[in-house]
Amino acid sequence: MYFYASGYGEEIYFCEQTDDVKILEKYPAPGATYLRQFGSFLYAVNEPSGKITAFKINKDFSLSFINVATTGGESPCHLSLNNDGSLVYVAHYMSGTTAILAVQPSGTIGEISQIIDHTTIAAPSRIYPKRQETAHAHYAEHIDGNIWVCDLGLDMVIVLNPEGQALAQYKAPAGSGPRHLAFHPTLPIAYLLCEMGNLLVPLNTDYLSARGKPFSTLPNSPTATPTDSAAVRISPKGQFVLVSNRGDSSDTIAVFSLNKDGGVHKLENTVPTHGKCPRDFVFSPQNSQILVACQNSNKITIFDWDENTGSLSYTGGFLEVDKPTCVLIAGES
Repeated sequence: MYFYASGYGEEIYFCEQTDDVKILEKYPAPGATYLRQFGSFLYAVNEPSGKITAFKINKDFSLSFINVATTGGESPCHLSLNNDGSLVYVAHYMSGTTAILAVQPSGTIGEISQIIDHTTIAAPSRIYPKRQETAHAHYAEHIDGNIWVCDLGLDMVIVLNPEGQALAQYKAPAGSGPRHLAFHPTLPIAYLLCEMGNLLVPLNTDYLSARGKPFSTLPNSPTATPTDSAAVRISPKGQFVLVSNRGDSSDTIAVFSLNKDGGVHKLENTVPTHGKCPRDFVFSPQNSQILVACQNSNKITIFDWDENTGSLSYTGGFLEVDKPTCVLIAGES
């Protein structure tokens, strides 16, 4: 199995996992905090510089540089592409905007076609003045022709049409800080992860409303101190939702079981990540494992995953990389 890893370091790592895990090649891409594959192309946001880098994915999954372009905002942190790969959507955390850029058939990133200012849609929440004084876009995902946006500063999930007009809005719990969404593979349900509130909120996607109560991503115990949640993923067969928590005493993966109707059943377990600040994680269905990017420990830790029971166990394996914030299995969008 091949995968890519990147973060606040200077490079994208091209890696292979067999009996062990190793780095095959490195590609210059400073501050590539989020990666996305589309067909035979790989795209990386370069957060500190406000740019996006495009690569060609070769037949052996190695990369060849295509071009780099500015995104029109500060701190790009998430990206997605439309169905034919002709447009890329970029969320800017510091600017509180979503940018739309053209993509050529060659994979080359082209001109900025539109920048959507989230403060024209709603006012900042200001529950936490230091973090919600203005809009802070964290996520911009193209789904069924529309753009789903999470904004931490507005405490909102917003659905935009292709022209950037708001079609629907969901107001998250005050001060919770929406960060990312994970969409159920077969049901009209999305699972919203709120960073500051440590909340998992199931949403109806057909009319954008809460589907039941929010769930805390931390165990109900006196030692569970508030932290910042980071990544949310649905297990390969859609039976569990997993969330990463970041904090000195709460660097964990939380495992939630789902009901048959897609509703959240309960928090089954929280598992230490054996690294600090688990910014991202990814399922490796081929190996029935999970790879966890531990940003502040400069490593990716490896866990065995049991889809039938939701059991997560540390293998003892890890890979040293510089400040990882994103892991992507080669061949997956």
